Amino acid sequence: MTHSIIGLLLFVGGNSVVSWSARYVSTGLGGAITATVPFWMLLLSSLLPPKETIQPKSLVGLLIGFVGMLVLLSPELLKPQAVTPAFWPSILFLLAMAFFWAAGSIYARIHQTPSTSMLMGVGLQNMAAALFLLPITFLTVDWKAIHPTTASLSALFYLVFAGSLLALPCYYYVLRHLSVAMASTFAYVTPVLTLIFGWLFLGESLSAPVIWGMGIILGGVFLVQGASQGPNTPAPVRASARLETQPNASLVDDSVSCSMTR
Repeated sequence: MTHSIIGLLLFVGGNSVVSWSARYVSTGLGGAITATVPFWMLLLSSLLPPKETIQPKSLVGLLIGFVGMLVLLSPELLKPQAVTPAFWPSILFLLAMAFFWAAGSIYARIHQTPSTSMLMGVGLQNMAAALFLLPITFLTVDWKAIHPTTASLSALFYLVFAGSLLALPCYYYVLRHLSVAMASTFAYVTPVLTLIFGWLFLGESLSAPVIWGMGIILGGVFLVQGASQGPNTPAPVRASARLETQPNASLVDDSVSCSMTR
């Protein structure tokens, strides 16, 4: 049940909503709304037991990172937005998506399943989301418009292995062993890495707003990291609690999948 709830929150309430809304909302506006995920994560972690204290420096760092995202996305945000009948519903769905992803992340942080390896957990979560989405897919997809190519299939397999089998276990590992604020900075770091890889491998240009935005984001992330390592920050609660309640438990399963990306 735990993995089903996580899968529904993250992949149905999160990823599937983004995929649908991207057709009606510009990349910049969608990215700006997605950047609110860290604030939802901080709020939920401070309200749900065990309630975690929000470090002021972490909040400031996330605010700086959010400003950096707005600067980075400013070229897209300033473009005229086509307001279709699906525009405002898409905005509402994206706002809900930010909450659902944050809720799924905090739920995964609180409700651990030591008896299940991370890879198995990821598989169960994806299966739960697939069972929910498959009927919707078969009813709504225009199958005549699907024309698989070598490039699209390669991208699909890459997302399956790099996105699900490698990245998700690492994300859960970070959620368990670092502060919520630090774990939430993935929402800011991911766009920066995407732009850097696009510049390195695809020859994409980096405009002045993008460079300034990346610098501001990294500054905010470093501030959050400093707050997470401060003397008032509690030790990783999840790992220590697990060892206290289950002396024979091992954290090896948690780290194996993540170490594969090194």
